[in-house]
Amino acid sequence: MLLSLLFVGYGLIFYKPGIPAAEYSSLMLAFTGTFMTGFAAMNYGQFLCAWEAKFFDGIFTRNINIEDYYRAKFRLLAFLVGISFILSLFCGIMDIELMMSHTAFAVYNVGVNIFILMFFSTYQRKKIDLDAGSAFNYQGTSAVQFLIMLPLLVVPVFIFFAVSFFFGKTTGYVVITAVGLASLALYNFWIKGIADNFREKKHNMAVGFRRKD
Repeated sequence: MLLSLLFVGYGLIFYKPGIPAAEYSSLMLAFTGTFMTGFAAMNYGQFLCAWEAKFFDGIFTRNINIEDYYRAKFRLLAFLVGISFILSLFCGIMDIELMMSHTAFAVYNVGVNIFILMFFSTYQRKKIDLDAGSAFNYQGTSAVQFLIMLPLLVVPVFIFFAVSFFFGKTTGYVVITAVGLASLALYNFWIKGIADNFREKKHNMAVGFRRKD
């Protein structure tokens, strides 16, 4: 979790002092904006239920409201996006447009990508043993993690690139923000759908988390 926040400094690799944001391609602005404000949430969220594999049987056999369970997960992931966003605002010193970019993609991460992370969490079958060391530890890793990253990074980049190509980057930021807010307005709908999918998949998840391998 702590290391993932260091990736907020990712922009220092691509953003160069003295070069205005207008000089950067829309592809790069979209990728860095999504990545910098969302990596902490993506890094944690791609193993959302696997972190609790050791206690998973207790989670779904007790009288825990699954909608509330995922609302709590949403707040945690949104908090991570918020922290990453605040730390990324230092890029606004280089160019105010970078602050605009990070704001738009932070809204998109909260409104769209968090729900994608939570939905894919219902397909996790590999556990993570929190007692094991972290060095060269690939627990919980499967094809699900690869599939998760595609919509998280490719979709916002494509939307922003397509809109900015025809209407300019400012319109691209507006559209990205609008998509995030529109999805966030459907918060209860997404939570219910994810919870229903969890109820359907929870027994398969529990079997996978009980495996010793």
